[in-house]
Amino acid sequence: MPQINIPGLQCAPNTGAATPDFFVDPAAANDSGDGLTAGTAKKYINSALALTSAGSLVQLQDGTYPDHTDNTIDDDIVVANPGTSGSYVKVQAQTDGGVIIQADLGIAFQTPGNVYYEFHGLKWKSKYDTGLASAYIKFLRCAFDGGPTNGNVDNSTASSYQLFEDCWFYGTGGRINFLMYNVSNVIARRCVMRHDGGWGWGINAKTEPELTCTIYPNDGNPNANAMMQNCIIVDSSTYSPTSMNEWAPNFTNNTHGAGASNSFTKGCICFNSKGTAFGIEGSGSFALINYSDNAAIGGSNGYWGGFIANIPLTVDAQLDNCLAYGIDSGGRQYNATGDLAFKNSIITDNATQGLGGNTTGDYNSCWNNGGGSCGTNAQTYDPELNGLKYPTRIEAAGSLLTDGEGGGQIGPTIIKRRGVSGTLYGDAGYDTLTDDDLWPFPNEARIKADFGSVLPWLVIFLDGTYVNFVSGDMGKQLTDDGADVGEIVDYDNTQKVVVIEVAQDTAVTAIADNSVIAVNGGTGSATAFGASAGAAYGGNRGFCASGNDAYGRVNTLSRYIWQSLGYEVPDEYNLRD
Repeated sequence: MPQINIPGLQCAPNTGAATPDFFVDPAAANDSGDGLTAGTAKKYINSALALTSAGSLVQLQDGTYPDHTDNTIDDDIVVANPGTSGSYVKVQAQTDGGVIIQADLGIAFQTPGNVYYEFHGLKWKSKYDTGLASAYIKFLRCAFDGGPTNGNVDNSTASSYQLFEDCWFYGTGGRINFLMYNVSNVIARRCVMRHDGGWGWGINAKTEPELTCTIYPNDGNPNANAMMQNCIIVDSSTYSPTSMNEWAPNFTNNTHGAGASNSFTKGCICFNSKGTAFGIEGSGSFALINYSDNAAIGGSNGYWGGFIANIPLTVDAQLDNCLAYGIDSGGRQYNATGDLAFKNSIITDNATQGLGGNTTGDYNSCWNNGGGSCGTNAQTYDPELNGLKYPTRIEAAGSLLTDGEGGGQIGPTIIKRRGVSGTLYGDAGYDTLTDDDLWPFPNEARIKADFGSVLPWLVIFLDGTYVNFVSGDMGKQLTDDGADVGEIVDYDNTQKVVVIEVAQDTAVTAIADNSVIAVNGGTGSATAFGASAGAAYGGNRGFCASGNDAYGRVNTLSRYIWQSLGYEVPDEYNLRD
């Protein structure tokens, strides 16, 4: 994996006042230590968790924890060793970002249990379909890298009172990076997500749309109180060559049941991501959906739409103080039941239409759209001449600041952090707009390093004299006419396809027709059939690309977002430092 050096990237050790009760070290010679000191650490995570009681603190020493049953944190271990409402069991990395867990995370009950666990500063990097069907769990400053080609990356399923705060989801593999399925009282706060492709890789003829993040009540079980606060989706791409992916939403409300309700998306941003930015879809019905202070911004990847619905809405979806900029369609409801109700929002520079279908509008600003409507009490001036420079705020000198309903603002404000840190849904301050600055975005150096480390995958179609690949071929080098070209990460002998991981900025972007394909030290072999699918989505794109921004500064997530409309960051919030 390439070394990525980023100015300002300092992964500090956890130096809080609490002294760990138990230690785990993957470098320990064996698992016989008592776990009470770093020098007598347990080798496996579950061996230390088995020693805990309510209020215990377990520290994982830096290193890679391999795929092993005793490193798989599951319902058996947490049920046997739960915390309490006032005394969570806490599992922390010695150094934030210094712990990589390659094993599964599967706290998955049929009936959710109250486990009271916190996880701090960890990274899960695996090809498993993570499942979290449980109650009272917090993930703080954690990373989730990659997933299976035939599943999702991270699933909060039939769970309640979970918090994902300052976390990020990315990497190859997985249809959905972050799924809230049949949940209640779950918050994603200040999370960053990027979809890097991997749903089947064309191997298994996958036709369902790939998604970045979705709130998904199903089977008639309504979501109750699912909330996204200050989350960002950026530079997402899909692999599957289906028309559905042209509109597949990034922030999604999706249901195939009835009566789904209480879904809130506040202060979130979607920039330069394929598909629809914010979508409501499925075959069921929704009630009580609210979008406030959100921004959908186009880019080189393009969008199908900004705020799009194609599902019955038993109560009109409310969209207040939003921005749809430089997309195809700013907002549209395709279903005849229920409206998307835009108010105090900016709909500008959208190629096909501003608002269309079953949408209503009041006190919006609409400019330079390809068609559509804007609603009543609309402003038709150029918003960029009246206070719009950034997707995060309206400038004080602009008319947008006072042309909204009742003299209020048109457009979003995404400056302060929403929700008191660490609070669960319903806790005091859980949805308060705090006085704490959101920018620079927390952990952005770690996020850039992690996102930038994602290696491209190459899909190769095969024929000729075909010798089946076997499980032992995984992880070995594939050879093209005798030369190593990449590590094997997946294959399908029925479809005759192999997938390899290639180097960043690789020259290996295709395998020529009729090339002789084999496994270095392995079993499978064949002949390349036609041109390969091409290298897919290396991590060094967008704000992770090498070089500086247009103003000569190092690319950061914060600058990338603030400068998305083409204006230099202001000399505030340390954005120019």
